[in-house]
Amino acid sequence: MRVTYIGHATALIEAGGVRLITDPVFSEPLYCNTLWHYPPLAVGIADLPPLDFIYISHHHADHFDPASLAQFDKSAALIVPALDEGWAPLNAPMQRERFHRSVRRLGFKTVHMLRAWETLELAPEVWAVMVPAATLDPDSSLVVQTGGRTVFVQNDNYLGDRVCADLASRFPTIDLGLMFCGASIGYPAVADLPDDVRVREARRRKYEHFFPKARYYVEALRPRLFVPFANDLSWLAPEDVWINRLCRVHPAEFLAYLEAHPLEGVTPVLMQSRDYWTPEDGVVRCAPPPDGSRFFEELEAYARAKRPAVAQLRAGERSLDTTGLAELFIRRMRRAAEASDGAVRDVGRLTVHMSVQGRVPDEFTLTFRDGMCSVERGTPRGTWDLRITIDDFLLMGALRGKLEFQEIRNSRWRISHPGGYTEAMRRFWLWLCVHVDPYLAAIAEKEDVPDGGVGGVGDD
Repeated sequence: MRVTYIGHATALIEAGGVRLITDPVFSEPLYCNTLWHYPPLAVGIADLPPLDFIYISHHHADHFDPASLAQFDKSAALIVPALDEGWAPLNAPMQRERFHRSVRRLGFKTVHMLRAWETLELAPEVWAVMVPAATLDPDSSLVVQTGGRTVFVQNDNYLGDRVCADLASRFPTIDLGLMFCGASIGYPAVADLPDDVRVREARRRKYEHFFPKARYYVEALRPRLFVPFANDLSWLAPEDVWINRLCRVHPAEFLAYLEAHPLEGVTPVLMQSRDYWTPEDGVVRCAPPPDGSRFFEELEAYARAKRPAVAQLRAGERSLDTTGLAELFIRRMRRAAEASDGAVRDVGRLTVHMSVQGRVPDEFTLTFRDGMCSVERGTPRGTWDLRITIDDFLLMGALRGKLEFQEIRNSRWRISHPGGYTEAMRRFWLWLCVHVDPYLAAIAEKEDVPDGGVGGVGDD
């Protein structure tokens, strides 16, 4: 058995004569021209051997990349989560259906949609087991076993207590755990907060949320070798690069956290792109180990070298025709609210001010009351709870299903919530990213809108 770390959530597992790759994402930038692989990938698609299986954990852009998947031989079999009742309390059937439609359109001859804890025999004496999520986000993990060895690939699946306990019971000995230790999420950088509050909130999220939660899973599963996984993305645009020092969870920081809060029987190690592991040799390095103390300085130097390419990308974004933005926003958001009325009722009482900037500036108000959502043009008549400031071309891209609000939130909008973050806001974000995004994508699939403008967009 051999496991080669490629980068972020991509790893190549070779066992029993078969080769399986996890979440192959070689494109960049990701998330609305926001996030790049850093450190850069040392392995490209051309460097890979022929594949037998490709595992896709979930639909997020840093795990499901159709552009990369299009370059693989379609004789490889896909492994994807069924996202059925085994993922309860999953409440996102529209996301599931969109994900599965997108998977089928890739053209692979064989697609294995595994149910929760279902086992697939990859080869004689080689098995893969699908691990569900116990959260509202339809994610998954994978266990691969052969020759008495067990590899756990968590991706960024927040397992939840029930799934974690079940996983520990089913697999009491994990030899290698490729496990999540924190996400590249732009909050609180995207929030209109005083600098000292922003720094304090970022540190709180890292040391009171991400690191304790990651340690909790490592402690529960106790892999003999723990490798930080699924967090090798950074902000490189000149206006965003400062976000890295505030929000970026560098794996070396988590390893330092584990040194201060050690776990008996667990050996943490940081792998780089191209490094590999075997049961016989352990981790074999293909380059000197990284110097974590200089990580951010080296990242910022890399970002400076990327500036011309980033500038070209950002200029191209603004070429999108935003004619008819107001009418499209009101119509589509009203219809999205009708299509997801259960989630709208869950939001509670909330007033959201959408402030649009750019060539077609505008103002909109979303009011959640009495189980309904009203969408109107203009600023709120009274007070508001949440304000989102967004560029017109980004909003148009989301309305046309070319972008997701879930993608834009990393750094491409600004938010303010003067009364503090509330449960209603959390449920609003769930509604926007879990229900509205797939609704808008489904509309876009029906319309086949030309890239140059809103084209023949009619009533939904």
